[in-house]
Amino acid sequence: MNFTAIHFSISNNYTGSAIFVGLTKFKNNKVIDTYSSIIRPKRLSLVKFYLDQTDISPEQVENAPDFLSIWPKILNFIDSDLLVSHHAGFHFSVLRHLLSDYQIEFPRVSYICTKNMAKKSMPEFPAFNITYIAEKLHLYFERYTENEDSKSYGDLLIYIVNQLKFKTIDETINHLKLNYGKLFPGGYESAMLNPKNPDTQQFNFENPEIDQIDKNNFFFAKNVCFTGKLLSMARQEAGQKVINLGGIFSNSVNLKTNILVIGNNDLRYFAKGKTTSKLKKVEEMVANRLPVEILSEEDFLNTLLEEV
Repeated sequence: MNFTAIHFSISNNYTGSAIFVGLTKFKNNKVIDTYSSIIRPKRLSLVKFYLDQTDISPEQVENAPDFLSIWPKILNFIDSDLLVSHHAGFHFSVLRHLLSDYQIEFPRVSYICTKNMAKKSMPEFPAFNITYIAEKLHLYFERYTENEDSKSYGDLLIYIVNQLKFKTIDETINHLKLNYGKLFPGGYESAMLNPKNPDTQQFNFENPEIDQIDKNNFFFAKNVCFTGKLLSMARQEAGQKVINLGGIFSNSVNLKTNILVIGNNDLRYFAKGKTTSKLKKVEEMVANRLPVEILSEEDFLNTLLEEV
C-alpha cells in the first residue's frame, strides 16, 4: 500500500494555529521518506497546554518559517498520494484553516481517517486516542519524537488492513462502510464515520450561550461526562462548551452516557491498566456493546475545534 500520513500540532484554541506538521511517506507498507517542520503561526499566541503536547519551545516557534513558505514543500512531498490521518476531521480542519488564512487554493486530495477505521474494526475498545491504541496493539510509538505521530497513523492503517485480511485500502474502506474525505478547489467533503440524521434525535440542554447550534456537530444530543483532572480548563467550562453544542453535561456515568472525557495525565495510567469507577462502568458498557466512547482531553479539545 502506498500513501502519505500527515499530522498537525497547534498552539492555541484557534484551529489554524499550527506550529508543527509531520508527514511520513509509505510505499509497499514501508517508510521511504519523511518531512517535518516547525511552523510560525500567523497569529502568534502560545498556550502552555498545547505546547506541552509537543517537545517544541517558544523560541523554536518564533524562529520558524510560516506556513506559506513551506506549503510548496508539503505539496511536493504529498504528490498524488492518498493522505492518512488519525482524527482526520481535526487535522484536515487545521489544513483548511491554514490554506484559507493564506488565501491558498485547496489542492485536490483524498484522505482517510484511521480513528474511524479503528472504531469500526475494534468495537471492543473503549477509547481510540492514538496513544491508547498504540499501547494496546503493541505498536511502537514514542510521542514527541519527530514524525512519530504521522508514522503511527500509517502503522495503524497497515495493522487494520492486515487484521481484516484485505490487500488494499479501498477494500478495507468499503468493508467498513466508510467514505473518503476530499479536498478540492473551492470546497471539501469530510470523512464521516456514519451518516447523520440529527433531526430524529431527542436532546436536552440548558442555557446554551449561542443562539444557533449545528446539529451535525459531534457533541450534539450526546451525554458527556468527565473524569480525572483537566489540564486545559476547569470542568465547569468544559461542560459549558458541550452544552453550547447541544450536548448534555453529566457528573456521573450511566446507561445514557455517550462520551467519557479523561484528563490527559490519567489517560496514560488508563492505557497501562489503571482505572477509576467511571472508567470501569464505561468498560462494562463497551463490553455490552453500548454506544459509549472514551476521549482523551486532547481529543476533546481537537473535536471542539473541528466544529469551528
